[in-house]
Formats: sequence, structure tokens, C-alpha cells
Amino acid sequence: MSNRLFDTDVKGGPPESMHEALRTSLAVGLAQLFAADHRDIDETQLNVMREHFSEPELVELVAFMGFMWAGGTFGKVFGIQPIESPETSIPRTAT
Repeated sequence: MSNRLFDTDVKGGPPESMHEALRTSLAVGLAQLFAADHRDIDETQLNVMREHFSEPELVELVAFMGFMWAGGTFGKVFGIQPIESPETSIPRTAT
């Protein structure tokens, strides 16, 4: 089993509902719980995650979720909207 937490292929849009890799499915499931209400994540969910992720991987995953949530909240408070980059047509955040 790979020690890598994330697949290298990245896509935009909503998360897929089915994943071939068990670890990816578990990470997405935890992210969905976090997005719905992080206070609902308890030791039961964390223990399931610990069966497939090391403690450092789990800490990194939850820290990343918190970082993304904080960034989204910051952007919402200040009304920051994504803008299109004319060179690449990839949405970028205004600076």
C-alpha cells in the first residue's frame, strides 16, 4: 500500500461519489463530515481512519481541511471572488 495520502491527478468540480482507492474514499468521507459540521467527527470516525492512515497522515489531512475551511471563511468575510487568469483560464484568487 502506498504511503501517499492524495492521488496526483487533480480535477475541479464537486467530489466524485465513488473512488477506486479505499484511502481516497475514506479521506473524502472525512472531508464531507468536516464540511457538514466538524464537531460531528468523533473517535469512532477517527479510529476507522487510523486503520488506514498513520497518525501524521491523519493530522495532516485534518489540518489541511481546517486550513481550507479557514481560507474559505476569510474569503467570504472579505468578499474575495475568484478571477480568471487570461493566460491560462484557470480561476485565481485576487490579490
